[in-house]
Amino acid sequence: ESDFRDAAEDYPFTANRELERFFYYLKHPATKKIIEHDIQIDFDSLKFPIKRAKKLKKPTYLENDKFEVLIEHSVYRVVEFLKLMGTPVEDKTALTHFENLKNNFEPLSLSPDLINDYGIIRLLFDKVRKQINEIYYAACFIVGIYTGMRPNALSEIIISKCLITEDGHDLLISKEHKGKAETLKLFDDKWVAIPIIKDAIAAAKIIGKFKNND
Repeated sequence: ESDFRDAAEDYPFTANRELERFFYYLKHPATKKIIEHDIQIDFDSLKFPIKRAKKLKKPTYLENDKFEVLIEHSVYRVVEFLKLMGTPVEDKTALTHFENLKNNFEPLSLSPDLINDYGIIRLLFDKVRKQINEIYYAACFIVGIYTGMRPNALSEIIISKCLITEDGHDLLISKEHKGKAETLKLFDDKWVAIPIIKDAIAAAKIIGKFKNND
């Protein structure tokens, strides 16, 4: 028993459940028959060195190449979905580059009829559900990355009422302000809605009808 205690004090790794399970097997009657020795040691009584968890350094920014891939993927999925549903696309620049991006991503295996029946078939077709979620997350990413909205502001978006026009400018608001648009502050309560943001909202609005999510 003293050998175990000495070894525990110099144990170079973390004492985890796997090690505890190993001790359980050591004390098992079957083990006694194999090694012809009765080992009786209480795992909880052993004193292991305190291991401090190493803090992993996470990047505080999104690298350019990863940012570009995410943007291209998100924009392509939103535009592809709107074209599929016959919904006008606001971002004409995205439309210009749409054909060039086709080779970078697999096409959606969706159709308007399939989307309309989504509420019924989403539990049956996992691939359809994943693609719908992919489009929705792409829309959320576009709104978040182009506005810089905080997570709490994003969560307060009411999709069906979030786009307004003020002095000829399209704006996005994060919550319902009944008749008080003039009191909202730019980049605080409202954000400029560039064309691709309006496309993202349009895609989210279509999906929201079937996800019962506004």
